[in-house]
Amino acid sequence: MDKETALNILYFLLTPIPWIAVYYAFDRASKKFSTAEFAGFLYVVFAVGVILGLWIQGLE
Repeated sequence: MDKETALNILYFLLTPIPWIAVYYAFDRASKKFSTAEFAGFLYVVFAVGVILGLWIQGLE
């Protein structure tokens, strides 16, 4: 994976709008998907984004 692709993934992961849209889609589809589970999911996504960001800085 080159640096530009990694940056694009990072920007997507750290943009909250897609994840808010995903949350509302799950919320409408099923009430089983709790807010706490979604917050945990976002935390994992953010952690992956931070790790990817540090990895990109290492490439420079």
